[in-house]
Amino acid sequence: MISANERSESKTWKFYHLVMARLAAVGFLILGLRWLYVFIFTDYRAHHRPIMIPLALLVVAFSAGLFYLKRTLILILILLSLFAFLGSLYIQIKFVHYNPFWFAATVTAFIYLIVFALYAYRSHQRG
Repeated sequence: MISANERSESKTWKFYHLVMARLAAVGFLILGLRWLYVFIFTDYRAHHRPIMIPLALLVVAFSAGLFYLKRTLILILILLSLFAFLGSLYIQIKFVHYNPFWFAATVTAFIYLIVFALYAYRSHQRG
């Protein structure tokens, strides 16, 4: 039997996960739409169009899947946040200079990594 406190805690974590997934989805949607705008309607680096337009469409599709909390895309988000965390941590360590932007990127990627890894672990245990 699940206690009321455990149910409340579970709802809180689901809410955090939902908010963070939707924020990531909105961020990726804005990124993908910006790439579409830049590479379709402007002449900025036109030689990158064959690569960037399909990539932008892929990012927009990825954001739609994140918005609907597709499990596979959540796992991809975990890998992306791990990559972002390690990359920003490497930059902070290599240049031995405190940069607030890279520090914020490191902390944000770490938070995403922990929250979504815990969510994936819990959902895997439940079946």
